[in-house]
Amino acid sequence: MALEWSGLASEALLTLDRSGGVPLRAQLEDQFRRAIRSGRLAAGDRVPSSRALATALGVPRGLAQECYAQLLAEGYLVSRGGSVTRVATAAVRSEPARHAPPRAPLRLAADFASGVPDLALAPREDWAWAIREACRTAPNTDFNYGDPQGSPRLREVLAGYLRRVRAADTTADQVIICSGMFQGLGLVLRALAGQGLTRVGFEDPGSPASMTATAAWAGVEAVPVPVDDQGVIVEDDYDAEFRYDRNPVGALQGLAPDRVVALGNVSKSLAPGLRLGWIASPPRLTENLTRAKQVADCGSSGLDQLALALLIETGRFDRHLRRVRAEYAARRDILIQALANHAPRIPLTGLAAGFHAVAHLPPGEPPNRT
Repeated sequence: MALEWSGLASEALLTLDRSGGVPLRAQLEDQFRRAIRSGRLAAGDRVPSSRALATALGVPRGLAQECYAQLLAEGYLVSRGGSVTRVATAAVRSEPARHAPPRAPLRLAADFASGVPDLALAPREDWAWAIREACRTAPNTDFNYGDPQGSPRLREVLAGYLRRVRAADTTADQVIICSGMFQGLGLVLRALAGQGLTRVGFEDPGSPASMTATAAWAGVEAVPVPVDDQGVIVEDDYDAEFRYDRNPVGALQGLAPDRVVALGNVSKSLAPGLRLGWIASPPRLTENLTRAKQVADCGSSGLDQLALALLIETGRFDRHLRRVRAEYAARRDILIQALANHAPRIPLTGLAAGFHAVAHLPPGEPPNRT
């Protein structure tokens, strides 16, 4: 039989073979020794009383007492008058030498990491509220494996949101919930590869390493396409909520919903760690994309999807966007003024929207000079 008790810092699993020729006491002592040497029982862990051990294993208490007496004599256990019996410190296998932990990174006055929002602006209280509400109000069925295409409620809410703020031409039936932009891109490329796609072009400069890896996972070749300030005809919607001095631009998907796949996510608007995104798919790809999502991970977190739907439905998502949009706009103005004061000959472009700005250095100027 096997015994597992939960009162220990490390669980101990003991098995006695009553049909063999090895005495029960010898078996018990040997298993305690191995558990202590292997680290399954750690130094200072409390072991059951001899009475509790005997009762659980169905052996005489005297046998358990003799076992403990032997292990005490060998130095595996320690017991002081009136206290419980514990694993001896000297009997436990010593830990291997550990390398010194790496030094903490230097604190930066300003972090210009590409494509990462200010994580301190993540709406923790709103998200915590939405998760609590989702747990409180969701029916039991929402705790089961959900639709791999995504929560019908979130897909309905997102389709309405995209029509309202991005002039998208989509419905809940065409939206697939995914775990961020790159999973969505990989699923789309795989679906297209199944229809004969062998090569895909991407902007250069852009995200070549990420794009190449995603394309390779999907089984297609990624080809860089050099671009100027006009770019190429592609949809780039990863930070569309952040426009500062002009009206929002409608999504390309709204002009050709039968030919354009639009990808979006909350990595920039809420936080990258939430891993929530979506695909607005042409009808002809929706079934294949849903099947691919099912194979990939059986669907994204159902409760997180309900929480996002709540944030959008209650207006908390829009209020959060207004707050952070104002914050980023103020920081953009500070950047413009600082460069005007300290580097007036370096022109800036790309400031109307998004999380980036392009500083045009003179020919031959190294971009990494501090």
